[in-house]
Amino acid sequence: MSGASSSGVDTGPLLELVRNEALAARTALGQLAPATVDAALERVVQGLAERRADLLRANAGDLAAAKERLDAGALDRLRLDAARFDAMAEGVRATSASSRTSSSTGRVATPELLAPLIAVL
Repeated sequence: MSGASSSGVDTGPLLELVRNEALAARTALGQLAPATVDAALERVVQGLAERRADLLRANAGDLAAAKERLDAGALDRLRLDAARFDAMAEGVRATSASSRTSSSTGRVATPELLAPLIAVL
């Protein structure tokens, strides 16, 4: 995997490291009990709630620092406001819920997949 950033720096080694770490994490996560995953994700949600103001303030500072280097679209994608923060926390909660409904095949039981079963019940 190879690539150059907009500054001309070869990002290939970093991307390869991130890819390898993600694959290792995926393997490790698959070996954890759902209750362990849920407990860890709940700690993430709690941490987000506890540090909400700090994280929003830091994001605002990061955006201000990047204003001269990034276009409006990139800045918008990086902007973390209250609604996006809440959506992020809700995404973690949804991940926790999906870990309880994952089958042994690794396929996550999403609401769309569960709808036919729920209709029968």
